[in-house]
Formats: sequence, C-alpha cells, structure tokens
Amino acid sequence: MESIGEVIESSTTEFTTQCRELYSSPALGSLVVSGSNDRVYGIVSHVTTKSLDPGRRPRVMGEGDETEDDIYSKNPQISRLLCTEFTSIAIGYENNGNIYQYMPPHPPKIHALVSKPNSDQINRFVKTLKFVSIMIDSKFPAADETLVAFSREIGSDVQDVNHFRISLGREISRLLSSDTQRLTNILSRI
Repeated sequence: MESIGEVIESSTTEFTTQCRELYSSPALGSLVVSGSNDRVYGIVSHVTTKSLDPGRRPRVMGEGDETEDDIYSKNPQISRLLCTEFTSIAIGYENNGNIYQYMPPHPPKIHALVSKPNSDQINRFVKTLKFVSIMIDSKFPAADETLVAFSREIGSDVQDVNHFRISLGREISRLLSSDTQRLTNILSRI
C-alpha cells in the first residue's frame, strides 16, 4: 500500500494526516488505515489546505493570471509553503489479523503512515457495520454528511454493492428509528 501521508495529530476518536503532496487527500468519506502493525481505520471527515506557518496566511498572488496553473507555475514556492491535511474519525482497528469496529484502545502513532486500504481490507471491514453507531452517535461536525459520503466512496470497492447499501440502510434505520427526519435525510442520499 502506498502511503498518502503521515499522522501529525492523534487521539482515540480521530487522527489528522498531513498529505505528502499538496491537494492529494482522499475524498470526504473515504476509508483510510494508519500504521503498519497496530492499524487504525478511519473515515475522512474533514479536509483542509493551509499555510505551513500558522501565523501566516496565504496572499493573493495571481494578478493578471488566467488560471490556477499559471499562478503555480510562476510561483513554484507555493507548494512548499502550503500543506493539505485531512482528519479521520477513528472507527475501528486491527489486532492479530482481526478487525474490530469500535474506537481503538490506543491512537495511531505520530508519523504513522496513512494509506487507502486494499480491496481485501475493505471487504473484510464492511462485513459488519458496527462502526455506523460511532458515526450516528458522534458529535463530529457533518457526521451525517460523512456517513453519506462513505456510502458513495466505498460502493465501488465492495464486492456486492447492493447488499452493502441495503445492509447499511437497515443499520442506519435501526439506529435512527426514533428520529425519522434525520433517518429520511440520510437514507434519501445513500
């Protein structure tokens, strides 16, 4: 697996990854895995591009330029002054080859490599949907949007996409049976 970046901030509920290349983050809702021994699975819930120096904001540089490519080609230093980061909600971990779908007992290590899981890891992960309760119960901003995005992103990687979406819909329905407005909002977009 080719790494996307490295963990730069970590807790048992979420971890932040700095991408190796500017603008190369996975899409919102993508499943990612951090670490090589104690793997932690996460769903990308927030992506940002910002200045490497927190006290320094980017300034307008493209006066007279027609496209972003023009700006970057005339100012090659830009890619060294900015970084793209993404935050993932920790939804599971792997231990001794077994995948557990609840918050990990330990957060990913700082500088742990983060990558997109391979097809086998994805299909092993989605065999059960216990992680959905973490998403539904979370206080993360846009958790519902992240769950909807996950269903779209993962759809092309699972072996039986129809079975997966039906199972996901059933699990969400079970968890949100008392909140029909939220349930309808989520299910209508899966």
